[in-house]
Amino acid sequence: SNLAGSKAIKSIDKNLVDRNEEFTITSTIGNTSQENLKNVKSLEILPVSGDTNGSLFTGNFTLKVLDLADNQNLYYTTNSINNIGITQDKYGKNTIKEVNLANDSRWIKVTENETIPANATAIASQIDIVAPYANLSYKLQIIPKNNAQGNMYAFTMNVTSDNLAQAVKSNTVVATVTTRNIEGFAFIDNNRNNIYDNGDTLLKNNVVKLLNGNGTQIT
Repeated sequence: SNLAGSKAIKSIDKNLVDRNEEFTITSTIGNTSQENLKNVKSLEILPVSGDTNGSLFTGNFTLKVLDLADNQNLYYTTNSINNIGITQDKYGKNTIKEVNLANDSRWIKVTENETIPANATAIASQIDIVAPYANLSYKLQIIPKNNAQGNMYAFTMNVTSDNLAQAVKSNTVVATVTTRNIEGFAFIDNNRNNIYDNGDTLLKNNVVKLLNGNGTQIT
């Protein structure tokens, strides 16, 4: 029925992150109508540096499944996006509406606390029924490695259902690796007054590093 309605929402816990800092993406699928949504599927093509969503980063990232609704199945694939069963709706939105995720060898099921590898190319979820006005979410922890200041990661998804007339596209959320600089000079505070003044010894050719609370260098 075309009377069915859905929403797809992405949210992020941190828009600005330090180098190699982890962040969390929440993906919510909602039923905005009075009838059940049937065979609901979401498709998320994962960020690739230089993609059309604005992602630009060095290194790679893995994803850890933090939370998953009881009746929601989550899958990932490492295949090329040209070989995962994508079709387009009449408005050109990518979907996996025709893919039987549970029986398709290109897709691997994943559960809570499992890690999706760095060579994954897409994530999909499948829910048999989403009740009227219900919202179902899953959370993924993004674990970047070897990124750099100014890098950006953009995430979005499309949602389909047997009784939706067209796919529903979510908003796009972006995590940006913040730029930090250290300026000033190093010295031995001979009189221990916490400021540089006459009698203190300037230090030359010393490397100064900024660390986060976990001891990881961020600049």
